[in-house]
Amino acid sequence: MSYVKSEVGDLDPDNINTIANPFTTQFYSPVQPYYSHDPETGEILRNPDGSAIWNTDAINGGNNIAWQMRLNKNDLSRIAIDGSVYATAVIPYGFELKVRGNLYRNIGKSMAYSNNLVGSQKGLGSLTEETADEYTYTFRQELTWSHEYGLNHVDVFLSHQNWKYGIDSNYINVSGQLLPDIYALSNFKDDEDNPSFLSESILGIASETYLARARYNYDQKYFAEASISRDGSSRFAKDKRWGTFWSVGGSWIISKEKFLQHANWLNSVHLTVP
Repeated sequence: MSYVKSEVGDLDPDNINTIANPFTTQFYSPVQPYYSHDPETGEILRNPDGSAIWNTDAINGGNNIAWQMRLNKNDLSRIAIDGSVYATAVIPYGFELKVRGNLYRNIGKSMAYSNNLVGSQKGLGSLTEETADEYTYTFRQELTWSHEYGLNHVDVFLSHQNWKYGIDSNYINVSGQLLPDIYALSNFKDDEDNPSFLSESILGIASETYLARARYNYDQKYFAEASISRDGSSRFAKDKRWGTFWSVGGSWIISKEKFLQHANWLNSVHLTVP
């Protein structure tokens, strides 16, 4: 079994494990200073609290990529669980039972915040949250039996398997930020001017199989086999989800017959009827 928990964030003064490119030039001028400067002295202009004033003049078009990177937020958290079980039981009278199971689950949540001071959401601000819960599991049981009766060999194989996959994802986007530094859906307007957008997607797929097979051979020369399976899938309409499939076959290893034992030039001859 394995368990993974990961978190990824955008540029954050408290997070030294993030990577961002402050020198991007697409749609932005690469030569404009990040901060506003006094045109006469060249000194950086500052707010009353002493913080530098970001430059949003000239070719920047009211934007500043460095400031925007510090104000926006992009967070992703994920939990993944992957586990398998396997067991074998030897039962009297030549029976053997095997059980296999596998489960995978991935739960993810992301948050993207665009600030209301600079950038595409200037004067508005927006918040997007997405969640996804994905899982898949397989459960299989196998029962085998074999026996020798002199030169006769018989074996039987029975199997059942069911598989399922599902995902439930949710998306919500809101805009119209009310208070600063609060990244919660309730801190954004939901009215005619700033309508929220919500969507949910649920998908589930399942399949199931029953299989039986019997084999016989005499003296490792004459072989016969028959199998039948019953398969179902949720991908089809309810009245067409199940199907039955069967097969029979036989083979004869002619080269093991006495009349060919002295044919040294012949290695092996098989006759197969599927």
